[in-house]
Amino acid sequence: MTELTDLVGQFEDFQNYTIEARALSERDQNYDDHHQWTDDEIETLNRRNQAAVVINRIKVKVNRLVGLQKASRTQPRALARTPQHQDGADAVTEAIRYVVDNTDFEMKSSDIFREIIVPGYGGAIVEFTDRNGEKEIIVNKIPWDRYYYDPHSRELDFSDKKFDGIVIWMDRADAIDAFPDKELELKTLMDTSSDSKGSETFDDKPRHWVDPKRDRIRIAQHFFKEKGVWKMAFFTESFYLQEPADSPYLDEFSKPQNPIESQTAYIDRELQRYGEVRSYIWLQDEVNHRRSRLLYAGSVNRTMGEDGAVDDVNEMKQELAKADGHIKTNKGFEFEVLPNDAISETQLLLYRESKAEIDDIGINDALAGRGNSRSGRQDQIQQQAGRVELASLYDGHKHWEKRIYRQIFNRIKQGWNAEKWIRVTDDKTDLKWVGLNQPVTKGDLLLQAAQGGDEMAAEAQAMLQQMVNDPRLNEVAEVKNEVTEMDVDIILTEAPDTHTLRQETFDAMMALAERYGPENVPFSVALELSDLPNKKEAKELLNPPVDPQQQQIQELMFDLDVADKKATIGSKEAKAAKDMEDAKSQAVETEIVKSGYANLVADRDADSVAKKLDNIQKAVETEKLATEPTQSVNVNV
Repeated sequence: MTELTDLVGQFEDFQNYTIEARALSERDQNYDDHHQWTDDEIETLNRRNQAAVVINRIKVKVNRLVGLQKASRTQPRALARTPQHQDGADAVTEAIRYVVDNTDFEMKSSDIFREIIVPGYGGAIVEFTDRNGEKEIIVNKIPWDRYYYDPHSRELDFSDKKFDGIVIWMDRADAIDAFPDKELELKTLMDTSSDSKGSETFDDKPRHWVDPKRDRIRIAQHFFKEKGVWKMAFFTESFYLQEPADSPYLDEFSKPQNPIESQTAYIDRELQRYGEVRSYIWLQDEVNHRRSRLLYAGSVNRTMGEDGAVDDVNEMKQELAKADGHIKTNKGFEFEVLPNDAISETQLLLYRESKAEIDDIGINDALAGRGNSRSGRQDQIQQQAGRVELASLYDGHKHWEKRIYRQIFNRIKQGWNAEKWIRVTDDKTDLKWVGLNQPVTKGDLLLQAAQGGDEMAAEAQAMLQQMVNDPRLNEVAEVKNEVTEMDVDIILTEAPDTHTLRQETFDAMMALAERYGPENVPFSVALELSDLPNKKEAKELLNPPVDPQQQQIQELMFDLDVADKKATIGSKEAKAAKDMEDAKSQAVETEIVKSGYANLVADRDADSVAKKLDNIQKAVETEKLATEPTQSVNVNV
């Protein structure tokens, strides 16, 4: 078994190697919390009657960085590695998102991102908690000043760490409740620490393992690697509260895993970890010091005079500081109040330059979406361009989130062994559920086959009729969405600023409606693009559901109306055809008559006229019989 002194030694190695780094991280955190002057500096300023001014530009920049992270939050999605796991990938996606929502992970993720950019590192532990006899998966944020790690780790994601852990301060009574088999040891535990190098990071703020004032005990939840296997232990300086054993948390290969995932912003060659705020400290100091100097210079004056020019120098300075002060000088002595405009102007110029410089580095107005663009889309383009210099910072955080999602999936595979149903929508009119470890009986399979539309449906229906009350129908044939058998990849899908895009599209639709008329822009499309609440109810009011019986009557009336219209159209078409034939016959007859009459006028011979009249009569009769063979022809020319 691993010796206690070895584990305590690992913790103390962290304390000793990171004293300077943790002191700087504490200072960076103080700057974010408006504590930007040291006690010695404040004392010096007080002696000068000079104000300790804080113009906290760091707070503004940190809030913008965190705000940008919140605006670009991502959602986990599971993709199947093999075709047979394709159906289960969607179920895993919903299961992970269920845990994310259930544990308020988005808020915790933003809090951890803030710690990554301010003190320099942060993390969380994905573990189980018991709720009503069931294992619930939770993601617990680890405060940066309660997390310790392998000081020799070089990776930003701590992937090469040999150990890490959480410092827990517990009241002695609570510790006894948590570890009842160690009650005697806990009751008699006294502070035996001789660590003279203790930092204030974990103190809260006692220096050793026991806080006698509040009767509290420092406990370490320690994870460490031994022969390539992750172990877990709880201990104080003097004894184990829980002896080392394989970590109870398993990875995707069912091997012991460290459930802590942490991330740092930057690391230097001395392996000191620090955040984005570190690069703002010197500029922030310059802003504060110059602003304080400007205020002081504007409230005091310098004087020059000969000895004896004033009776009391202190009284003179007091009067000079007053808005309506009066200085009495003695005759024959030189006395002058020196202007300080040159000094003030120089300090003001340098103050403006330092303030502009700190505002311009890192995240600026364009990156924060506060540019001069009037388009939300243009603001997004500017933000994307400005993210280039911060890409590694945000990529590191996304990588950390992905590792957390993988840990959640590992806990799902490990802890959710029974059938579990997850509601994936809160819409009361359209509830949707996803089942995990869902047993499927032979009866379920037969029923599913019977409801199909293929040739096997009739056979399945016949089998169901024959096997009524057969106990074999209740036998489990397979397990649907069995999490222990799922093999998926976890990816992150971007969550764009849909509100901005939807609003911009809606505004464009309204502009088109004003230009081309509302009748040319469908109202249903504009309603769908709008952000009006309860759009579904509004759609139902605009298109109310039709009563089935009334709908049948309307359909019948419609069919009758169509039939009547078809009959009317047929009658009109027949009449039009007949009129066309009559007109055609009359036109032929008229043409023949006209032709014959013209020849008749040209030929004056009586015999010729009679002969031609006879020919015209025969021609008319022939044409008439061709068009109407059943009617008698009687044409008189």
